[in-house]
Amino acid sequence: FTTGMVAFASMTHALTNPTINLRSGEQRSRWIEGVLNHELGTHFIRSLNNSGQVWAKKRKKYGLEDKNPTEEGLAALHTVLERDGHHLWRAALLYYATWKATQVSFSELFDDLSQFLDSEEDRWDYCLRAKRGLSDSSAPGGLSKDQMYLTGAMQILEERKTVDPCWLYCGKVSLADGKRLCEEQTARVADLKYPRFLADVERYRRLLDEIVVSNNLVDLVDGPAAAALAASQKKGA
Repeated sequence: FTTGMVAFASMTHALTNPTINLRSGEQRSRWIEGVLNHELGTHFIRSLNNSGQVWAKKRKKYGLEDKNPTEEGLAALHTVLERDGHHLWRAALLYYATWKATQVSFSELFDDLSQFLDSEEDRWDYCLRAKRGLSDSSAPGGLSKDQMYLTGAMQILEERKTVDPCWLYCGKVSLADGKRLCEEQTARVADLKYPRFLADVERYRRLLDEIVVSNNLVDLVDGPAAAALAASQKKGA
């Protein structure tokens, strides 16, 4: 446990001395499983698998694109994968806060977030994340990095019905690169490690389906026709 962290949790020294850092006083018992799925089940295992791949220190040679939307989007999904409700509210609010930060000051953003959060401490955390790195936080502007949690998650959910675990866990690569590297047999797959929640791939896909439904994302990730079908099935149930 440590103080002074912006994030609730982080993974450091993944390959030499794996350590999960938790912000003191911020962890609740029902969140711990999600934190472990996020930090160990996603970041650590992807780093471990990446270290044995031919592209580990040659990303440019293999034409690899930015991994971060997939990296953080996958971690966001795994945080809520086995949590009641599967709500992606944090990823959504991070997206909103970074967008709103481009239009308002720190204090105005703090006030604006009161429509979603009663806790002043929680609102301060979101403002700090959105405005970090700015020399003048009273001016409009923000760090857009936190938007990738939601955008990355949406990209993965669009592919959830056909996604192969290899695409997600062959290394620290984007979903598109993972698919390409596995299909081209560039990725070394024989000794890949997977988190326990991927032991049953069909169950994993069902949980992703539940995330889509619980967050009312059917229209966005599957299209209007799928959303209409889901609504009619729900009505007839």
